[in-house]
Amino acid sequence: MHSWRMAAGIATAMSALGCSQILGFGEDYGPGGSGGGCAGASECPAAPECAMATCIAGVCGTEGVPAGTPAPSQTPGDCKERQCDGAGAVVEVNSDADVHDDANECTDDVCEEGAPSNPPLPSGAPCGVDLVCDGNTHCVGCVTPEQCPGEDTDCQARTCDASHACGMSYSAAGTALPMQPPGDCEEAQCDGSGGVVDVPDDTDVVVDGNQCTSDVCEGGVPSNPSLPAGTGCDQNGGQLCNSTGACVECLTSGHCADQTCVGFDCTGVCAPDQTQCVGNVPQSCDGNGNWVDGVLCQAYCGQGACMNPPSCQGLGAACGPNASTHCCAATPVPGGSFSRSYDGVTFTDDQYHATVSSFVLDRYEVTVGRFRNFVAAYPGNIPNAGDGKNPNNPPDPGWSASWNAQLPANQAALKTSLACAGGTWTAGPGANETRPINCASWYLAFAFCIWDGGRLPTEAEWNHAAAGGGDSQGHRVYPWSSPPGSTAIDATYAVYQPAGIGSVGSRSTIGDARWSQADMAGNLSEWVLDWYASPYPSTTCDDCANFAAAPERAIRGGNYFLGAAGLRVAVRTAAPPSYVDSSVGWRCARN
Repeated sequence: MHSWRMAAGIATAMSALGCSQILGFGEDYGPGGSGGGCAGASECPAAPECAMATCIAGVCGTEGVPAGTPAPSQTPGDCKERQCDGAGAVVEVNSDADVHDDANECTDDVCEEGAPSNPPLPSGAPCGVDLVCDGNTHCVGCVTPEQCPGEDTDCQARTCDASHACGMSYSAAGTALPMQPPGDCEEAQCDGSGGVVDVPDDTDVVVDGNQCTSDVCEGGVPSNPSLPAGTGCDQNGGQLCNSTGACVECLTSGHCADQTCVGFDCTGVCAPDQTQCVGNVPQSCDGNGNWVDGVLCQAYCGQGACMNPPSCQGLGAACGPNASTHCCAATPVPGGSFSRSYDGVTFTDDQYHATVSSFVLDRYEVTVGRFRNFVAAYPGNIPNAGDGKNPNNPPDPGWSASWNAQLPANQAALKTSLACAGGTWTAGPGANETRPINCASWYLAFAFCIWDGGRLPTEAEWNHAAAGGGDSQGHRVYPWSSPPGSTAIDATYAVYQPAGIGSVGSRSTIGDARWSQADMAGNLSEWVLDWYASPYPSTTCDDCANFAAAPERAIRGGNYFLGAAGLRVAVRTAAPPSYVDSSVGWRCARN
């Protein structure tokens, strides 16, 4: 490329100097003009290129221009600059800006220490219109195929020939593409012009891995038709193919376990004639192996049917925070293993292991309204010897006839016995019907549960339900603790000091235990079946209860009279079985 510059005129440099500045400098050319001495420098002879004419006292002379002034005459593109040396002579200095332009797009124009050169640009540098430099000073169509327009595919590839011209190479027609969609009964092939076509391939069957279907292609169309029904198979636990191409287990329901055979399939989730309970809803199995809901039980569901204990006769849904739940409601408690009186926070001795079987436990403490039905039937409902046994615990003797003497003699005596200080019993139905009954002995509590179709829970069962078992959600500090180690408690969780006795379930659901039991901490403490022993009589317990006679029966759960510490699940108390107090009530267990 061209780059050069002309020097500034000598006249311009000379005009910057006054005569007084150059007196006594340069040569004396003598008088100027033809008629005598010079009147000005313009009358004097022309000076050399790095000097200027002067006229001093009528005498012509010369004066050198300042050093470094570019000389008027320059050679473009020689990487040099001619400059005046200040003494009227000319010198050359290097000028790397005065490059030599060779008019070639594929070279660079440079000066290096006064030497001009035009080195080639790198191969691939753009030039012209959609062209590239070849690294040898030439502007060409391509150097490599990648510099050519278009794209490479499985059926075409760009080329760059020896003359640096771009082109395209096509795969032969019928060439199979390396990547093929499996199981579509087709083969993708090149068409010889860079395109792709699909041609039928009946060997490319769709293999579905099912022993009860065939894998076929017909004219490029895939299908998996079912084999004849009854064809043998051994997939997914089946033994016969059904008409829809599935390997199934049965021809009749007798071949199914807890399912119903419909056609060749074991279907559904239940077998004919099976029943179960889901919460308080009984379910039966229909002809397609599906559970069908029955009518919601008023009290609770047991063994696939609604149970209607005698204490619930004539009672509606009046309990819970919105007075909308049946006071006789009960929920299943799944069996499991845990450590008794252990929470890992305050109670850290976990050596007293226990395992309990599944059972059903009343959601609420027995209410005044429920107990009123017991009173109405008394004394005709006094238990028989052996009643109230826990079927999960063979050593359980049930009710002892010797305890009959500890019960009130008649209905009037029973009512009188309930009249302790702070008692909730009233002579007739009133505001206390949904409050828990208190002032009843252990004997009365056990007798009531037996009459009502249940029993008193064992201490281990009560502890299991209140603690939420022994898994990652169990061993709770309080029945509602989540996570289990949480010590959160206030009046929204439980009825405790300084509150008075409240309606059962008044703190639900925030204060409920894991399986929906309410008031297992607070309101009233609760009688359980066991005689009391501290420490526990054994470090192991498998559906156990302590039947060794002792002065006191065990009581679990805090009450309205206690502070927060007394409401912890692990706390144990006890009292003689004849003890009556306003702080003690109970709830019933069932199987």
